[in-house]
Amino acid sequence: MFKHPVRALSYAVLLFFSLSYPITSVAALALKATTGDQQVTLQWGRLTSATNYGVCYATETISDINNCLNYADGTWQDITKTRLVIGKLTNGKKYYFRVLAENSVDTLEISATIDAIPIPNKAYGLNDTGITTCSDGANNKLPCPVDGYPNQDAESGRDIAKSNNSNGHAGFDFTKISSTGAALAANAKTWNCVKDNVTGLMWEVKTDDNGLHDKNWRYSWYEPDNSKNGGNVGAQNGGSCGSTSACDTDAYVKAVNAAGWCGYKDWRIPRQAELHSIVDYSRYKPAINTRYFPNTVKNARFWSSSSLAYDSSSAWIVYFYDGGGGLDGKDYGDYVRLVRSGQ
Repeated sequence: MFKHPVRALSYAVLLFFSLSYPITSVAALALKATTGDQQVTLQWGRLTSATNYGVCYATETISDINNCLNYADGTWQDITKTRLVIGKLTNGKKYYFRVLAENSVDTLEISATIDAIPIPNKAYGLNDTGITTCSDGANNKLPCPVDGYPNQDAESGRDIAKSNNSNGHAGFDFTKISSTGAALAANAKTWNCVKDNVTGLMWEVKTDDNGLHDKNWRYSWYEPDNSKNGGNVGAQNGGSCGSTSACDTDAYVKAVNAAGWCGYKDWRIPRQAELHSIVDYSRYKPAINTRYFPNTVKNARFWSSSSLAYDSSSAWIVYFYDGGGGLDGKDYGDYVRLVRSGQ
């Protein structure tokens, strides 16, 4: 029996269906959640024949929307619109959401359960280069300033203003993240992800265990979504990654999200600019802080999600040997480091 309040007419009809035909596998609505300060905004597509939508949210996953109020902090709302702002939530706490579409006769569709964590809006910045020395016409790594060569990179920005090496280097500011998504101390010996506190991005950390995240696995570029691939889907299973997944970028993203790496299922291939944001140009072989990003192959070429505009069979990469950018054919096997928009 339904445990949530619904309109009188719908309740009688839905009660019959819940008793005679339990609603557990109706086609899924596409539900999207956007977080804010103590709130989550839900949005979904309108169904032509739907007259009402029921929204269930709780602090545990919702396997059966019929029993919404039986879940921890379970709450039900009945609305006619396809957008709902849910307020007075606790920042940093994970909430689960599910929606059904109905009319006076039947339940039409039920969404999958999604989750979101409300958090205060925060303006994130850009990382600096990591370069802390100056140069003249012939020599590098000179103390700053250098007469006749003013306004060099190391003389301004986060390199000098925020140079606290306790959690990064020369303005970089990282936090180690555990397998469950918890923040760890800077001296933690094991961690699975890294949060960039400057850009707000969270990054996958590679392993050296022949598992799903192993540093040596390589993938071909593959994006089946025509709105994102620039006109060329790329190549499926064209890399070398043991038996961990199909060896292409799309399959890898799906495998990592299925596992819920660091407690999240919204991992993706980074844009080229996002990859450049973790390049430390004061280092090379690899050009990254291995104190936070261990197991980075020194000559690794990491795929971005960016297809090449003038040749759709290629995509952009970032070369972590020295931090330079470049491109490769989508059928080429390159490395992958996933990212998500951090909380």
